[in-house]
Amino acid sequence: MTSQNHPQLSHCGVYARDIDRMVAFYTKTIGLVVSDRGVSSRGSELAFMTAAPGHHHQLVVVSGRAPEGVSTVNQLSFKVADLDRLKETHRRVRDAGITEVRQTSHGNALSIYFPDPEGNMVEIYMHTPWYAMTEVKGYHAHVYYDPATRPVAERLREVMISSFAVEPGAFSDAPIGPHPISQFSVIFRSEEFQKVVPWLMLNREGLDVLVHPLTESSYDDHSKNALWLGTPVPMRLEILRPAYRTELLPTASAQPA
Repeated sequence: MTSQNHPQLSHCGVYARDIDRMVAFYTKTIGLVVSDRGVSSRGSELAFMTAAPGHHHQLVVVSGRAPEGVSTVNQLSFKVADLDRLKETHRRVRDAGITEVRQTSHGNALSIYFPDPEGNMVEIYMHTPWYAMTEVKGYHAHVYYDPATRPVAERLREVMISSFAVEPGAFSDAPIGPHPISQFSVIFRSEEFQKVVPWLMLNREGLDVLVHPLTESSYDDHSKNALWLGTPVPMRLEILRPAYRTELLPTASAQPA
């Protein structure tokens, strides 16, 4: 019986304008090492790089790319062992001055994508157990206060309304929903998280704040999915509805006042 032939991809090569710059990027930022360098029989300069001790080269950079040549590389993908190494690579990419970094969950992998110095797309990824990504429709931030700190809460609310694309809720001096003490809330879209939450971390003026996503489970959002700034307030989880009413979800119209 004839065995089937299953070739396995061993390495890839890309043309480059500046060999030294590309070698510096793939060694210092990606973490490859140069295993060999030389000149081909056709006069092209070659740099061989690898991350596997038993593999002479996984990437070959070859001189000869036209000065205005457009990259035809869809992506060069490198796997790392775990999240710590993925985060470390992300830090090195940022330190290299690359601002176009895209983060993606594929369900069975976490990836970052970014261009190398000559515009070839690079992916660094780690495998994860397969899971279905839950849709996050937006976020709530609940700011808690008492009679003595209500003026602080009022000031904080006004600054948030004027500075960020949030939809403010009214002050609730009496317990409402799962919240056992006085609070106000703001609603914001997912893309505003990186603006609103870091600001709250530094400017909440001692008030306790609950930040939670808006998924299909309001119970999980107020418990295991919750992010607390300050001291957590015990939630009345038993009275939560399974899903959110429409008016509790963000709209596309929110803008700073």
